Amino acid sequence: MGASTTAGSNGVNDVEVAAGFASSAGIVAGGDGGFAGAAEVENPSGVEGSCRIERRGASARERAASPTDHPAFNQFVATIAALRAPDGCPWDREQTHESIAHNMIEEAYEAVDAIEARDTAHLREELGDVLLQVVLQSQIAADAGEFDIDDVCVDVNAKMVRRHPHVFGEATAANASEVLDLWDKVKLAERGSAGSADPGAGAVGSAEADGSGGANGPSRREGLLDGVPTSFPALMQAQKVSRKAAAAGFEWDALDDVWEKVFEEIGELKEAYAAAPKAANGKVDASVALARASDAHVSVEAGERDGSAPASAVSGSGYAGASIDPVSASGCAVASASGRVADAELGFGSAVGSDQDPAIGSESAVEFGFGRVSSPDPSADAVAAVELELGDVLFSLVNVARRMGVDAESALRATCAKFRSRWAAMEAAAAAQGRRIEELSASEQESLWEDAKRRL
Repeated sequence: MGASTTAGSNGVNDVEVAAGFASSAGIVAGGDGGFAGAAEVENPSGVEGSCRIERRGASARERAASPTDHPAFNQFVATIAALRAPDGCPWDREQTHESIAHNMIEEAYEAVDAIEARDTAHLREELGDVLLQVVLQSQIAADAGEFDIDDVCVDVNAKMVRRHPHVFGEATAANASEVLDLWDKVKLAERGSAGSADPGAGAVGSAEADGSGGANGPSRREGLLDGVPTSFPALMQAQKVSRKAAAAGFEWDALDDVWEKVFEEIGELKEAYAAAPKAANGKVDASVALARASDAHVSVEAGERDGSAPASAVSGSGYAGASIDPVSASGCAVASASGRVADAELGFGSAVGSDQDPAIGSESAVEFGFGRVSSPDPSADAVAAVELELGDVLFSLVNVARRMGVDAESALRATCAKFRSRWAAMEAAAAAQGRRIEELSASEQESLWEDAKRRL
């Protein structure tokens, strides 16, 4: 954590806020902007927990200035350190950051499940499991000489003070929405501070400029969106990256503008779907177009053998008037007499010429039973276009949620939970009739669904 002093767009100097609060609270500021320690809090009654009760009416600064002791936490840290000791647990000693990384995700999801189920007792247990991952990862780092749990606490404490200038500084925020706007400004200031602390971070050498990088060249400056993990669930990632972009000024003027974008993207999705090859059940399927092309080629070969059709004409294939080379032709592009690939309408788009610029696109080779194909595959491109357009619709809707102040990930999770509870009610109703849900007709299922909706 750098100690550079930068004033954010809110006019608040982050480090001065943290340092100023530390001083007023009787906390010693650490060398890099953190908090190295605090005076012990007296407990006049001598009863464990009473100090915590008395502090309920205390102000924010009073609470921060008088931290309570946490002996149970200290003991837990000592227990994990013991497990990693040479004579501790063989399994714990073998663990690395990477070997237990998945546990962090699993435990976090289980804690969220307990929260959504309003299961307080289970939540207490799951939060302990999450804490275990934090402490164990910190102990692994401590054993490697990287950092320890105290460093983690120092850093996150300083971050919380820095990102709450409306509590510990002179900034103001009248409501939660204004707090979110303030956070975005502070984060941008932090990013600028991090960049200025590393003079080489913004420089771009020739190796990096041409995309080749370089072992000794300057590192690339961290982009605005680099701080959002790509491993996040897609809805969460979409809302976070769009929020960061909006904080930098890349934003619609009004919510109505976002809705207009949603409708535009829905139109493009419908167009892409109409142009894509589809199976009988309506699902997009590139193999359908390839199968049709294969069937057309087989009929041409049969016609050539019995003389009923010349090689220069393909009846009903969409390739009329074009010559077919059994070795190089594909269901996506047709070779003409000049050797170039002609545009061939397949009902879902036109083929791309084989003499295309390699920088624009490359040709794919596909093995069929009638020979090797070397050509672009517009059917696969058409299917991919549907997926991309659907993604654009979802991304636009996430921006609607962001502008409304709704968390898209939480909203969809709530809808999933609602659907599951209603479906469970339908299954229970069917079981009460001595039947399974899949044995009911569509109208019977719809009746149970409407009943579940009225009750849940």
